[in-house]
Amino acid sequence: ITGGEGVAYHETTEENIGGVLRGDSVDIRNNPKGGTAVGWNQTGEWFKYNVSIKETGLYNVQLNTATTFNSAKVRLWLDDETDLTGVLDVPNTGDWNNWQPVIKEGIKLPEGEHTIKVEIVEGEFDFNSLDFSSFDIHKPVPGIIEAEEYNLGGEGVGYHDNTVENSGDK
Repeated sequence: ITGGEGVAYHETTEENIGGVLRGDSVDIRNNPKGGTAVGWNQTGEWFKYNVSIKETGLYNVQLNTATTFNSAKVRLWLDDETDLTGVLDVPNTGDWNNWQPVIKEGIKLPEGEHTIKVEIVEGEFDFNSLDFSSFDIHKPVPGIIEAEEYNLGGEGVGYHDNTVENSGDK
């Protein structure tokens, strides 16, 4: 989203501490594993992203994070009005380049043009992407449906399995 401070983002530092990619005050750094990451995220900061949702439905979202802090929290908003996730804990990943997902399953998104806001409820952590996946995986019929391509959503929603772990480790 465009618009700068207070419109597209809220940043508590005056300059891009990471010095990468953009000239505004959002702190962006290189990610040694490829690409960039928004970093040095402090309590109260937020970032908005324009999204085009193709179909109303249930989705899973994964925020890829890294931190050495033991208490960090994040929340996602739709159009500044709808709390999509509630407050989510961001785990200590042990290193600023050790990325681990924060996952929220089953959020309802409406079709159309919207904004997703990432609110830093408690910092500090870095993130490098927001990954959305459809709860429902549509397959053309007739056709081949691979056994492992069952719907997402977790136990009791996309599948039911009597074992606790993945016995095949795949």
